[in-house]
Amino acid sequence: MRSSLIAAILLATTSIALSSPQQLFGLWRFVGDSDSRNFSPRGLEREFRPDGILVETLLSSREFGDRPQRYYGRYKFLQSDRIICTYSHGGQEYTREQRFYVSGDIATFQDLGSGLITKMQRIQKSGFKMPKM
Repeated sequence: MRSSLIAAILLATTSIALSSPQQLFGLWRFVGDSDSRNFSPRGLEREFRPDGILVETLLSSREFGDRPQRYYGRYKFLQSDRIICTYSHGGQEYTREQRFYVSGDIATFQDLGSGLITKMQRIQKSGFKMPKM
């Protein structure tokens, strides 16, 4: 009995270790959230760069027409499954603390303030065409 319990703990610890923060590096596309009343963007992408830079690109026909809006911020890992993101929008600074879990090409984020759960899918290339300046 005791050896079975130890084996189960070791297996759980190994599974948690496999969900390393580095799994978030790359480009992700919004696929859904837990609140159907929440603002659902027509398109949202997040890029977690290894240097701690977070890039969010948003396409919402209600606010911007078909022009994607790009926001830059920073993120850091608090624990192996928690992240804090800080970014500026409209002169205001925002901070979000989230718990995350990566399974294959799906990342699930739970906002620790609101409880909102967001799912994103890993993508290789952005679906947005940024306008030329």
